[in-house]
Amino acid sequence: MVATGSYHFSTLTTLTILTFLTIQPILTKKSNISFTLNSIKQMLSQDLFIHHVYFWLEHPHKPEEHAALLAGLKALSKVPSIQQFHIGVPATTNRDVIDISYHFSWLAVFPTKEAQDAYQTDPIHLHFVDTCKHLWKKVTVFDSVGV
Repeated sequence: MVATGSYHFSTLTTLTILTFLTIQPILTKKSNISFTLNSIKQMLSQDLFIHHVYFWLEHPHKPEEHAALLAGLKALSKVPSIQQFHIGVPATTNRDVIDISYHFSWLAVFPTKEAQDAYQTDPIHLHFVDTCKHLWKKVTVFDSVGV
C-alpha cells in the first residue's frame, strides 16, 4: 500500500493512476491516440473458452426475421456462465479473405470449457435453439481455447 495524505492506494491502483497520468497528455493529441492506445493492448487470458457462431438466415430479406434472431441472441446473453458476449453483423470491409455472406455473428466468452459446457445445456440456450432454429438455414461454429 502507498499512503498519500489520507488516501491509501494499492500498488496496482498507484501504477494505474501513474500510467494514466503519463499517457493522459498524449491522449489529448489526436495524432497520437492510436499509437498510444495500441501500445497498451493486453492479450485475453489464455484460460478463456471462445465460442463464435455465424448465422445465415433462411429469409434474409425479411426484417422481422432479423429482429427475431437479434431478440433471441439478446435473450441468450442472459445465460449465467457467459462472461462476455458480442452480437454482430458483417462489417463493411472488402478483401478477398473476408466472408461477409453471413447475417449475424454471436461471440460468447467463457471462463472455462466447463462453463461453455454448462451453457450448452442451460435452459435459456435450449429455448433459444428451439424458438429460433426456424430462422436460419445454416450455422457455423468456431470454438477456440488459448495456446
